[in-house]
Amino acid sequence: MSGQRWSVKAVRLAVAAGLLAAACAVGPGAPAPAAPTTGAVAADQCALTLDVAASPTAAYIASGTLTAGGHAVSGATVAVKANDISGSGVTDKNGNYSVTLQIPKGGDYTVTASTPVSSACGNQATASKTVTVEAFVDLSVDLGTPTVTAGEQIYLSGKLVSRGTPIEAVLTITGSWENSQQATALTGADGTWQQFVVGPAQGGSQVTLTVTYPGDGFYTATSQTVSVFVEAAPTASPSASASAQPSATPSATPSPSPAAAAPTATASPDAVTPPWERGSRLFVVALIFIIVAALATSTLLIIGVVSRQRRGLAADERRGFGSDFGKGRSADDDASLDDLLGGDEPIIDHPDQR
Repeated sequence: MSGQRWSVKAVRLAVAAGLLAAACAVGPGAPAPAAPTTGAVAADQCALTLDVAASPTAAYIASGTLTAGGHAVSGATVAVKANDISGSGVTDKNGNYSVTLQIPKGGDYTVTASTPVSSACGNQATASKTVTVEAFVDLSVDLGTPTVTAGEQIYLSGKLVSRGTPIEAVLTITGSWENSQQATALTGADGTWQQFVVGPAQGGSQVTLTVTYPGDGFYTATSQTVSVFVEAAPTASPSASASAQPSATPSATPSPSPAAAAPTATASPDAVTPPWERGSRLFVVALIFIIVAALATSTLLIIGVVSRQRRGLAADERRGFGSDFGKGRSADDDASLDDLLGGDEPIIDHPDQR
């Protein structure tokens, strides 16, 4: 009986000792038990990288990685801005992001990437970089004709633009044949250009011409190549060759007669004078004739008017003398007056003639 009592007391003492030990463990100043990990990171551990590169599709790509404490942060939104052009993307499971920016013009741009405060990252991580953007260009080359004769000039034309904006620049044109001379072409205010290039002297082959825009730091360099077939120059006809060869039978060389040489030595005026000059000469002759005829007609009209005025004046004078001084004058006096005035009609107002 007494043994059982000591056993119960021993159990009670063991439990009390355990409770006391537990109370001491959780007392003031003791560290709290660790909380389960939920994936959250400290704000001062977020870091963001940024890289900007050109793409083949006439755009620029901003990319980088978002990490926290050396670990990738996924599902975070990254905003990218280049001057007044902006875009955004989301990090993948490896913390990588990529944002495409359409930059229409060349120049210096400050590209900035940033992540807003979120549950994935408690702080705003940023990264920036200044880049010189080269705008992509479009160079077109048109061939005047796909086939030319050896020694002829090859006509080229085209246009140089960047997203529809004309570019004024100097282009170089290079031929693929031996001893080809490099040519240049200057684009106009609308971006168009044209140029003639001397083709190869030998025909029977396909050659190429390359038009190159070297770029200027703001616009990317580019080039275009076209092909043209060069035909051989036509040869002289067999009859002409035969006439040019000397005769097999020796004969004395006859001296050319003056009569036979005259037609070839002296060309007719009509053959030398161009049609437009002959027409201008005829026009000058006709104009002079019209002016002379007009002057003659004007002279005759002036003479007629003066003659009529003189006759009218003489008649008025005769009628005036007859009415005012007719009385007391003799017929001989009137006849003398008629001779003086040059009239043919007698003065009828004389008293003796009434």
